[in-house]
Amino acid sequence: VLRHLLSEATGWPGQPPAIGLYVHPDNAAAIKLYTRFGFAPFHHTYTDPDTKVTYHGYVRPLARG
Repeated sequence: VLRHLLSEATGWPGQPPAIGLYVHPDNAAAIKLYTRFGFAPFHHTYTDPDTKVTYHGYVRPLARG
């Protein structure tokens, strides 16, 4: 699914330079997967207003082409 998403994002009209996501700080398996796919920590966070959990931002540049 992640490979397909990245492939599709590369072909979007007016393609953005990067794609980002937020991940639960305790989800080590997801962080490992995203890192393997080239995502790196990004300084943006998101705090869920209901649970008060602060999710960490990750970003990956998209290849131009």
